[in-house]
Amino acid sequence: FLLPVSAWGNDFFGDLELLGQGRENQQGQRETPFNGYLSGGLNTSDKLSGTADMRFFRDLSRSLDDYDLYQARLRFRPLEKLEIHLGRQFLNEGFSTEIIDGLKTSLFPDKPWEVTAYSGVPRSVEVGDFNDDDGLLTGLAVGFSGSTGTSARLAAAWRKNEAGEGNLRQNDAVRLGLHLSHQVRMSGSPLLYGLTEFDATGRQVEAATAGLDLY
Repeated sequence: FLLPVSAWGNDFFGDLELLGQGRENQQGQRETPFNGYLSGGLNTSDKLSGTADMRFFRDLSRSLDDYDLYQARLRFRPLEKLEIHLGRQFLNEGFSTEIIDGLKTSLFPDKPWEVTAYSGVPRSVEVGDFNDDDGLLTGLAVGFSGSTGTSARLAAAWRKNEAGEGNLRQNDAVRLGLHLSHQVRMSGSPLLYGLTEFDATGRQVEAATAGLDLY
């Protein structure tokens, strides 16, 4: 069966979706599994908001349970040029999409510049939501998006597989990345772009691409 439930208010929202069934497995055991997907959030003002997403599992017949916490994040904007994200959050700052328990701060000094710094414990949700030592991920990104159609982003990330281990070559990974794009103002609006990523610890180029899109 499928049971969706939603609740909305001026400052919050919540969604719950339950999926369940009754069945018999190959060993002749009775199973009654339930999967639930829960999401919610609050938005009290332009300066404060939050969101959370998780999945939980329960087999009523065999007393088995599990859960995955995908996101539990608060966003603060104490100043017009400062934004802070705290908690479990998705992170995509130039190399790959990660989930971290940590802090991300974005500065908007003057248009068209943006500076983002972050640090936290990377998590692999399907493997374990709260492991003892998932290492440490720290990074910095500087972005530029001009009115002429040119944008650029320079990113650096430092990942420690074990937070207390000091062997740089064996335990750490330092990556540098640069993304450039330019949209030409002419018929077809061609977009030129390029991307390169460099592994500083391994001293090798991991990615180097260039392309052209026509619209």
